[in-house]
Amino acid sequence: MRMAALALGLTACGAGAGSLDCAWLSEQNCWKTTLAAASSCLPDAGDTGTFAADRASCTYTAGAQIVFTDPVPAPPPSSQRWNFTMLSGAGGCIKLEQPADGNSRVTTQAGTVVLGPPGGDEVVTCPDGTRYQGSANSLSACPGGTDLVPSAAISAIGSTVSLSFRGVAGEPLHVFTCR
Repeated sequence: MRMAALALGLTACGAGAGSLDCAWLSEQNCWKTTLAAASSCLPDAGDTGTFAADRASCTYTAGAQIVFTDPVPAPPPSSQRWNFTMLSGAGGCIKLEQPADGNSRVTTQAGTVVLGPPGGDEVVTCPDGTRYQGSANSLSACPGGTDLVPSAAISAIGSTVSLSFRGVAGEPLHVFTCR
């Protein structure tokens, strides 16, 4: 099994940075709120979707569909940029964009959270433009450790790929498993 955890900091325009610290990670924050807006439209964690032959989309029997900007190789390289939109029911559920600039953008009905490029300080920019910044080393010492830091965790076993988000209340938020 190959496991890649993408620690994602957040950057964007806005006023000065607030403190991204253990207190911010443990309280109700914009990362948790933004992801909570998608929790009701995500497939059950035990369900597995099926990749189309070109691996550019993945469909669940219950109706959810993930459309990838680029086909997902089997297995995906560790440098894979995850760009997809998940559609569920009558509309969009969650969108992840990881453009070449190194930032990551997670969009739900609650807005868009931007995570800055990994490495150095972690930066989170909330949908309202509020920006939080903190030391990655200090955050790893928080109770709960790196599981509380906003990030995506990707697991690839053969042709099966799973993506979850960390830093939410309780267990990681499972977004998809496709094979």
